[in-house]
Amino acid sequence: MKYLFLLLCMAAGIVEYFIPLGFTADSPAWTHLTYNFSHANFFHLIINMIVFVKLYDIVEWKVLLLGVLIATVISFVPFLAHGYTVGFSGVLFAMLGFMYAVRKFINGIPV
Repeated sequence: MKYLFLLLCMAAGIVEYFIPLGFTADSPAWTHLTYNFSHANFFHLIINMIVFVKLYDIVEWKVLLLGVLIATVISFVPFLAHGYTVGFSGVLFAMLGFMYAVRKFINGIPV
């Protein structure tokens, strides 16, 4: 699963040069999902992939899918549509938020 997401993000980086995958206020609905895998530039892609590999080693694949779901749902919040939105960062932040919530509220571990 980790390598599938790495490949998706790298492929999206290539496709982004030809087809806009991020979303704006007037983008098609499918871009709310594809923006999760696109990146602003090569540096953005590399940093996100490094953080992703480190996080994926800590969490299960279910948390990754939950992160994609949360980032996709949050993309429908109207104030986010001002400008062009891209990046796997939303998925990473959703994964971190889920990890924090589990440690803090479910396991009772002070953070």
